[in-house]
Amino acid sequence: MAKKSEYGKPTYARAVLAKFGVGDGWGNPKKVATPYTPPQDRMNVANAPEKLGGVINKRKKMLDDL
Repeated sequence: MAKKSEYGKPTYARAVLAKFGVGDGWGNPKKVATPYTPPQDRMNVANAPEKLGGVINKRKKMLDDL
């Protein structure tokens, strides 16, 4: 059951505390990794020629606003 559980392994100290009503005898839950989805509008080698002009215009506008 411990291998299939999302909680850690039961320990002696936690089992004793559970006997007195503190906790359930199992460790802290493991952190579940959330899948990372990269932004869709990133510039890469394939789309660099089309996006480079937009990036330069955006940076120029930012500098002009200062």
